Amino acid sequence: MKVRYKNLWIRDAEIADAAKLCQWWNDGKLMKYLGFPNGLGKSVEEIEDKIENYTDEKVGSYSLSIKVN
Repeated sequence: MKVRYKNLWIRDAEIADAAKLCQWWNDGKLMKYLGFPNGLGKSVEEIEDKIENYTDEKVGSYSLSIKVN
């Protein structure tokens, strides 16, 4: 999926996103707002596997970007 509205982009997560997602998902300060004050404890490999093998079209991992000039 790719969606663009002005300078906002939403797309399916890609393998290249796994390291950054791992950093965010394991950050308790960030994830506490989602109920995970200690982070998710996921490895880059687990996240890569999740991205590669996700089959549910209604829910998935996405990347949100704001393009600036």
